[in-house]
Amino acid sequence: MKATLRSINSTLITLTENEMSFSKGLEEVAKHVNEQDGDIKETFTAYSLLSINEQVMQLNRTINECRREYEILIDAFINSQKGFSS
Repeated sequence: MKATLRSINSTLITLTENEMSFSKGLEEVAKHVNEQDGDIKETFTAYSLLSINEQVMQLNRTINECRREYEILIDAFINSQKGFSS
């Protein structure tokens, strides 16, 4: 009977130790996930800003190209009017 009680007591002590170890492990995992979450958010933000910057640059190139084409059309129209006037 004593051996059985000692065995149960030992099992309960081991179970309590394992529970504390498991709890500590879960806290460490949660801490790690929170740290990684911050890093992921920073990386995503940086990537988003780079992507937006690239899109703005493309838009500026497109606008500048449209301006040049518009100026060419205006010049062609003016030159054609000069040709009809002469």
